[in-house]
Amino acid sequence: MTEPAMRERAVALAKLGLRVFRLRPNSKLPAAERFYEQASADPETVARMWTEPVTGESSDHNIGVLTGEGLLVLDIDDKNGRRGSASLQDLIDNTGLDTETLTALTPSGGRHLFYRVPPGADVRSSVNRLGQGIDVRGYHGYVAGVGSIVPEGEYDWSEAGAVIADPPDWLIRLCGPKHKGGDLDPAAPLDLDEADAARRAREWLETAAPEAVEGQGGNETTYRVACRVKDFGVPEPIALDLLLDHWNTAKAVPPWSPEELERLVSNAYRYGTAPVGAASAQAEFSAIDLPSNVLETDPNRGKTEHAARKRLFIVRPEESVDLALRQQVDPLIKGLLDRGALSSIYGDSNTGKTFVALDMALHVAAGKPWNGRKTAHGLVAYVAAEGGGGAHKRIRAWHDRHKADPGQSRFALIPCPIDLRSAEGDAKALLDLIREEERRRGESTTLLVIDTLSRALAGGDENSSVDMGGFVKNIDRLRAALSAHVLLVHHTGKDAARGMRGWSGMRAAIDTEMEVADRTLSVTKQRDLEPIAGIKFRLEPCRVGADADGEPITTCTVRLLAADEFDAVPLTPAEEALLGCIRETVGRLAEAAGIELDTYVFGQQAVSEAASLSAFSSRHSSARQTVLGHLSALSEKGAVKKVQRGQWVMANVGIVGNCRN
Repeated sequence: MTEPAMRERAVALAKLGLRVFRLRPNSKLPAAERFYEQASADPETVARMWTEPVTGESSDHNIGVLTGEGLLVLDIDDKNGRRGSASLQDLIDNTGLDTETLTALTPSGGRHLFYRVPPGADVRSSVNRLGQGIDVRGYHGYVAGVGSIVPEGEYDWSEAGAVIADPPDWLIRLCGPKHKGGDLDPAAPLDLDEADAARRAREWLETAAPEAVEGQGGNETTYRVACRVKDFGVPEPIALDLLLDHWNTAKAVPPWSPEELERLVSNAYRYGTAPVGAASAQAEFSAIDLPSNVLETDPNRGKTEHAARKRLFIVRPEESVDLALRQQVDPLIKGLLDRGALSSIYGDSNTGKTFVALDMALHVAAGKPWNGRKTAHGLVAYVAAEGGGGAHKRIRAWHDRHKADPGQSRFALIPCPIDLRSAEGDAKALLDLIREEERRRGESTTLLVIDTLSRALAGGDENSSVDMGGFVKNIDRLRAALSAHVLLVHHTGKDAARGMRGWSGMRAAIDTEMEVADRTLSVTKQRDLEPIAGIKFRLEPCRVGADADGEPITTCTVRLLAADEFDAVPLTPAEEALLGCIRETVGRLAEAAGIELDTYVFGQQAVSEAASLSAFSSRHSSARQTVLGHLSALSEKGAVKKVQRGQWVMANVGIVGNCRN
């Protein structure tokens, strides 16, 4: 009998009510950093997750089962001298714990015992808390699911069809409640906000902290991770909890025991040269000159040795590789803007630049793809320092046109004048305001928009290196404190060919620069990503209501245009034939995957399949280089859109229109 594909194995777990997500093939490590956001128990969604987008075949990714929010797993481990089975028997003998529950067998001879936790009773993940070799997988934890294959073997059920039992109340109490950064209130230096520090540290541990692998510098990596948590301003006892709950089981291979991890955390707080809170938002905006990213790597060095050069630090090659990979997998708008970077969108007055910036921001806040490009769904803070009153109409019109629920949008409008020119200005007040909104919503900020740069300069000289240097410093502080992308809306200078007006050093600080002219958005600078073709748009008038006299209240919304909606260069017969075959092939693949045609990402394999169709191959050359040449021309003419190297989407969109700003 043929073994079931990994897709069928994942769907089977979802049908049991387990929330699953993808692990790396032949591994127990998550395939994505924020894996807990992708987990699903919906069989159809899970089937799509394990379907290769081009071939439609089952992916070979292993299966992770998310714990927490109703699920507790006891991981019984006997390998490497751990005595999990003996500890479990002691627990049964002393407490009468019922182990008649859904149980999986691990390839190393261990077991996973599944328990259904009542709503609101989530427990924390821990190591050896219930006994040597018994690990608790609770909130934001996971285990490898049955059907996963690792070098040691395959995970399997011990008794197929067994139900998930309810744990006794004493077991839930003994495991301990999940850690909540918002509940913290210990005293700390610099009058730090510990709740905010814990939230930032937790997010970093879950999304960006490196893995610590035994035999590959795992001891040193763990020490540096603990130092970074200290830099956020987290008190030492809370730092240990955070690492145990949000890093140890997911990124330490193998996980540290609580005693071992406690020792490393203690060393970080004892020997690290940077004081507690060196990377906190408060330190960034205080008069104290503290390094924000120095991680002490040698606990034997004295503090005075580095005092004179605390602003300088070394990043080793392996760390550069990790950083580069993390940056690539965390886009804000895929292929256009990276999360945490700095960008600008500029143009003359009345060109539509503000409409385009607001359109991008609202797509991110709603989690909707922009121009066929995936966005990072998160909180957006939009500072409308210029013409803030008109933003209300534009926001209302956008939600009406996109049929989006404003109550579900993660968008925060700040329609206020602002001074970001100097340290005495509004940068700290702006950070505090955004932090308050983050706490209210329980969300972290992904995008901060400053509209416009000139109004945020508060009367400063745009050509002055002093004024603009102070502005850039405040922007960089906000970016670091929020870990968010910052988008600046600015004006074109007198000489349009020279780009944004003002101080030349500003352009050097920008990662992505976009110009709006002639109803086209053009990327004029891209530091790390591939350049993209100009995107055309139309500003379409729309009515949002009526005033007291019954006169209509109107504004505009951006509509990005497909290739057939503007005057493009005519296609050659071969290009037109290939486009038709690509549309047919991609349409079939998109339908099978349950994805809209204009958002389905296809690669060279789909193009090759399209070129082999008789509608193309009977009249035109199917040679690979010739076909790729036609594809390149289709991309340049706007018929398809390149989202990254070797990947495209159909009917790319662009920019045309008649509203202002």
